[in-house]
Amino acid sequence: MFPAPSLSRSRLADGVAVVSEALTGVRSVVVGIWVRSGSHHETPATSGISHFLEHLLFKGTQSRSAEQISLDIDFVGGDLDAFTERECTCYYVRILPEHLKVGLELLCDLVLHPIFDPEEFEREKQVVLQEIRLAQDNPADAVGDLLTQTLLPGQPYGAPVLGDPKVISSLERGVAQDFYRQAYRPEAMFITASGNLDQGLLVEELERHFSTASPPQPALADFAQTVPGGTAPVYSSAIAAESREIQQAHLCLGLPGVTQHDEDRYALSLLDIALGGGVSSRLFQEVRERRGLAYSVSSFMSALDEVGSFGVQVGTSLDHVDTLVEIINSELASLREHGLTENELQKTKNQARGSLLMSLETPGSRMTALGRCLLYFDRVISVEETLERLENVSREDTIRVSQRLFKEDSQAWALIGPLEAAAARPRFLERGFRLWAA
Repeated sequence: MFPAPSLSRSRLADGVAVVSEALTGVRSVVVGIWVRSGSHHETPATSGISHFLEHLLFKGTQSRSAEQISLDIDFVGGDLDAFTERECTCYYVRILPEHLKVGLELLCDLVLHPIFDPEEFEREKQVVLQEIRLAQDNPADAVGDLLTQTLLPGQPYGAPVLGDPKVISSLERGVAQDFYRQAYRPEAMFITASGNLDQGLLVEELERHFSTASPPQPALADFAQTVPGGTAPVYSSAIAAESREIQQAHLCLGLPGVTQHDEDRYALSLLDIALGGGVSSRLFQEVRERRGLAYSVSSFMSALDEVGSFGVQVGTSLDHVDTLVEIINSELASLREHGLTENELQKTKNQARGSLLMSLETPGSRMTALGRCLLYFDRVISVEETLERLENVSREDTIRVSQRLFKEDSQAWALIGPLEAAAARPRFLERGFRLWAA
């Protein structure tokens, strides 16, 4: 582990929070500007606009062209990048400390002063459409989107982060500018940084750049209605299937999970590891090692601000789908009845501890961890606190959480495979399913 970092908290004149940690023994700095704008903040008419803006902001500012931004960051050997999720967008720079001023100038320029060049706007629409098609062409990715839409139908949390291609195709520049002005407001932004940095210099430079930003705009009613808060998610237990001319079937189970604010997330994270989180997990051993029914099988959990999900994903022959549904349900039933054994519980705690500590070995991962703390809790949660919460999970907790969440009548399923070419469809589809067009 790193020596204890020097943690600093401050706030810019416009109210933007800044949290940074100075690390010794590293040679880089990573700074991220976070915006509380993701696919959950969109309506059907703006589906994908948060991700599209993430692309577009790299395509020129009031003082730099897209090419100049690329040349300037490459000249100092740094990286500029971004990612969009359901509840946020993050723009970040990774750079050597001697070039921190340059990195911050470029990062702040593209976030605060985008030009929305008309030619770049239309060109980037085509790039994003290609990205959507690429994701749709990968059935392992597509089945995850199909499951989310099935588990949370007709809700922003259930919509794909990349968006609706029809919306992106017809998106107008003025609509994107309005969304940017409403979403990229000081009260919806915060900054995290980690690495070999001078924290005083960081805040001084950020203050200088943010003081040049345009005055905040009043929030539009249409945008405000899509911000998280007060709307309970509605989960579905439906089954969705999509027929494609591919060799394997891709099967995904989804269940209601827990939010970031639910204390049961610690027990669920250990259940996730035990069920399908590695080569010693229950499903991997039963499905691949003992029966040879699949090359890969894994479980997953997603805990967000107001919604959570838990599930299992596997790629297999269409002939094995019914068997795998039975195996998955058998393992879930075992967890409901017995939870984890004491040996299994200790093993998963060791795995969780190792994974957490090793995931924080780079300034980039630590910057992201700080950002998620501010996004969900508005405070920094120490590694020690997280490890203590995990260590306090008991075997009885794993039984209680399994009984709370792993209910067979709460299941949603998604399946993508060669259904039209099959001699017989999997029997579990007889429960009733919606067939999606490829």
